[in-house]
Amino acid sequence: MQFTKYNPPGTCKRQQRGQLVNIAQYAEREEIEPYQEGAREKRRVSFSDGIHNALPFVIPHHDYMFKLSAHRYPEQFWVEIAAYRLGCATGVPVPPAFAAYHEEIGTAGALIEWFYSYPGEPREEYIPGGDLFQRLIPDYERKKGSQHNVQDLIAIAREYEGKGLAHDWLAHWSKVLLFDVLIGNTDRHQDNWGIVKTGDNDSPQYHFCPVFDNGTALGHEIVAKKFNSVIKGLRGKNSAISYVTNPKKAKHHLKWSREDTIQMPHFVLLQRLLKEFPLAKGYMRECLNFSPDDFRQEIIELSELSNDIPVASGILSRARAEFMAELIARRKELAQELLTN
Repeated sequence: MQFTKYNPPGTCKRQQRGQLVNIAQYAEREEIEPYQEGAREKRRVSFSDGIHNALPFVIPHHDYMFKLSAHRYPEQFWVEIAAYRLGCATGVPVPPAFAAYHEEIGTAGALIEWFYSYPGEPREEYIPGGDLFQRLIPDYERKKGSQHNVQDLIAIAREYEGKGLAHDWLAHWSKVLLFDVLIGNTDRHQDNWGIVKTGDNDSPQYHFCPVFDNGTALGHEIVAKKFNSVIKGLRGKNSAISYVTNPKKAKHHLKWSREDTIQMPHFVLLQRLLKEFPLAKGYMRECLNFSPDDFRQEIIELSELSNDIPVASGILSRARAEFMAELIARRKELAQELLTN
């Protein structure tokens, strides 16, 4: 059974011009202390009933993460929103993400839908991948996740398949790893994935969580004056193994085995998965049935939407929007070449 709660095909939540979320206006509760997990500043918020009439894509009384950009990269939060749109295009589950700002604080960020414990639904518990690895490997090094690897991840998935996991692990992870290739994500560490438990201990159900925390991707750290040279480099001889232009940033967080001492470049990781599990090719191909031109237009529309944000740091430049779209288009080409060989 495939779990399609967040963005099944054809149900992407669209934020239009005039639908920016002003946290100060609509929030019914905002945490006094910033939410602590992760490197970037974020707050956990929920909204009153009135928001659904004004902004139908937001769920009243449900928690959201208001996530800001790193100070050095003011446009970074748009990567989370673009990743959600790409999730809709590829059929990969990604938590819905929207442009928002806080009028009183004077800052903008991505408003990301909490992916469990929805109002009116059974209680859910999120189990981070790091917890799952620690249960399997008692001396698991949690800070850097140096033992984070595919083989043990498979062992964990198969254990939960025996408990009724509502996913085929190969289908899910083939798509996750391909998605990370498309956006150039270097941060899928052990606490950036997990399993959600639904129900009580007598009759629990499990599913993999959606693909969240996608902000360290899409060339967010590349300054505008380097866009052209980066795009030119993507067409070069070694582009299949490069994140953007620096091969040192080409690597996924996952290693293949516990004993490996180095992480694997994105495309090398896909090649290894395809070699060991040929059925992965079909699952990956399902994710590539989208038009780069259509997706480019979506990113440009986000840039136009950003012009309505009354906070200077909230603007997504047209140049960066075009740059992100080109990264997606080229990496899709490379993925298609890999799957046809």
